[in-house]
This record gives sequence, structure tokens and C-alpha cells, in this order.
Amino acid sequence: MLNMFEMICVAQMFLCINVMACAQKSAVEYLRKCRRDLVTGMQNLPLITENLYQQKVFNVHEVDALKAEETEFDKARSILDWVIKKGEEASYKLLSILDFTRKRTLHVDLHVWICCFSFREDADASYSFGTKPCQNYQMELKTKAKRILKNQWQQSCKYLHNKSQTNFIYIPLVLETGSVVKTAHSKIKKKCKKFRKLRPKKLRSYIPDKQETLSPEDLLKWKTRNILLIGKPGIGKTTVVQQMLKMWTEKDDKQPDYVFYFDETVVSHISNLVNLKSFLFDGYFTPREKDRREVFEDIEENSENVVIVFDGVTSVQEHSILQKIMDHDLLPEAKVIITCRTEVEDDVISDWPSQKVYVQGFSEESIRIYYQMMLGHNPDLLNVVLNNQELFSHLFVYSRTHM
Repeated sequence: MLNMFEMICVAQMFLCINVMACAQKSAVEYLRKCRRDLVTGMQNLPLITENLYQQKVFNVHEVDALKAEETEFDKARSILDWVIKKGEEASYKLLSILDFTRKRTLHVDLHVWICCFSFREDADASYSFGTKPCQNYQMELKTKAKRILKNQWQQSCKYLHNKSQTNFIYIPLVLETGSVVKTAHSKIKKKCKKFRKLRPKKLRSYIPDKQETLSPEDLLKWKTRNILLIGKPGIGKTTVVQQMLKMWTEKDDKQPDYVFYFDETVVSHISNLVNLKSFLFDGYFTPREKDRREVFEDIEENSENVVIVFDGVTSVQEHSILQKIMDHDLLPEAKVIITCRTEVEDDVISDWPSQKVYVQGFSEESIRIYYQMMLGHNPDLLNVVLNNQELFSHLFVYSRTHM
């Protein structure tokens, strides 16, 4: 006996089979049969128009004519009528655009409908997820992120003798969820009660084991909307979120589209900003004046593609906008990442529902990588350090103040 969910899936499957049979005949007819639903179900019309223009379905005069339409209903109706009139290839391109950008351009009720169309295997997937103003702002955000990383690396280089590397470098840190951390700490406490260790061995016991550990890439991909990154002062919390920032600047795909990085210094200077637009634009980075409205609408309407990082921010209660972002009263689908020192966790955000991730510091492998990077030009000194347990273990302490 099928349950309700299985019955719905079976019904959708048969619907897709029947519709696909028709879809293979004509993209024009496929659009025409669903025209009434599409007129009200198409969303983000500037994005649809931008892609139709890039695919040479619309010319510049048609784009201008659409902008002149008074209502969204009139714009959607014109898009469909003009595309259908242009014929099979134009209709196919519109269907491809709607399929590739469905999360942004179609109401959720139409997702099954677009999935049922039989697209060619060689379908072109070179479509934009944002209009030109949005794309420009995204590139400007990435440029700002690169400047932040460069400045951070230059600050770090003040403590390093080997300055041959000019760009931000990430040496993997051990990241664990709460349950794993508690187990590890309890083992250390039990061992310490049984007997006293010599200093080198005692230091070494605090070096975390690298097992199946998390990575910054994992955190960026998580569906979890709230992530709390916890650790001792100087252990590497900022380094982890900045690695996430670096990975975003290097990504070829389009998600996430917008990443905003705030530290305590920045937030303290924008505490007087009273709305989300000012907080993001005036407090972090301002788009061109003529693009502000369109970019902000894209951020609000597609908040699932937004990541906001609050690095070391402790003044949560003092900042209403920050609190609303954390509670998802603003940007309901955005990913919010907060770094927090272990000793102030309960005082600052004890009741914030989040996935807690603990930064444990360098593993043995990472310590070796660090010394090889810093001392590789001096093999004799490198061998001395790697074979001296006390010097080797000392990097765990050093990293908490200088990395």
C-alpha cells in the first residue's frame, strides 16, 4: 500500500512521462499550454530578459520596450508572447533558461513542470544567475575579499622570516563538532589525573589527531544556515573563515553569489546603521548608485545564495540589525557564520540555534607542513626542529598567538 508521499511521486512521474512525450514535439506548444501559469509564475524578470538578450533572442530595442512596461504581469506576458512568436528555437532557449535558473526565475509550483521537458543532451548551460548590475557587484565583492586576505597575510608576514609567499596560504586546522571535542577533552583529563607527563609529551598530548576532520569547504557547502565556530584565542578561527573567503573568490560556479565579511572593528563603526541595505552597502561595500535597488532586491529575494560572516563579533545585543540577521528575520535563507572565543560563548550567543564547530589547532601533519614551508631553505635546521619533540610541539602554542 503506497503512502501519500509515494502516491504523489508516482503521479508526478506519470505526468512527466506524458508531458515529455508532448515536449519532444514542440517547445512552442509546451510554453503555450502553460502560458497562463507562467505569466504569474515567472519571477526575476530582469534576469530572464538578460539571458534572452545574451542568447540573442531579444535585441536591445525589445529589452528597452520591456523595461517600459508598467507592471510585472505585462512584462511576463510580453516575454512569453514575443518568444512564442519567434518560434521553436527561441522557445527552446527560454525553457532552457527557466530550467537552469529555476530557483530564481520560477515559482516552486512550476519546478516539476520544467523538469518534465525533454532537453537535448547538448543543451547550453552558459546562462547568467544574475543581471549585469548583480554580476558587477559580485565581482566587486570578490575584489574586496582579495584585499582583505592580502592585508591579513601582510600582517602575518611581520612574524615570519620566509616572506617568499606573497598570497594568503591556508595550512589545514583540525575542525570538529561538539560531541567529538568533548570525548577528546575527557580523555586528556583522565590521563592527566593518572600521572604527570614530561613537558615535551605533555605538549604533544594537546596536538589534535587528524582523523576524518571537517574542512572550510565542507562548512561552505553545508545546508545548515547557522554555524558557530568556537576556539581558544589565536587558535585559527579567523584563518578558517578567511580560507572560506578565499575559496569563494576562486570558485567558478555561481553559488554563493554574495559573501560579506565583518569583524568586530567594522561592526563597531557601523552600529548606527538602522536597516539592512545600509548595513550591507554603506557598512561593507557600496554598489553603483543606479544599481543599488536591483542588487538589493536580488540579495533579498535570493538570500539562500548569501553568506554573512561575523568574525569575533561580541556586541550582538547592542546591534539590532545584526541580531535580526542572526535570527533570520532578515535574509531568512542566508548562511550566517560567527566565530567566538570559547570563554565568551555562553555570554554572547548561548541560545543561538546553530551547528557548533570547534577549531582544535594544527595536527602533526600541518605542523610538519608549516615548518617545511618556513624552513625548507635550511634543511639542517628543519631536521633539528622535526626531530625535537619540544620544538615540534611548540608550534601548537605559537599558532595561537601568531597564525
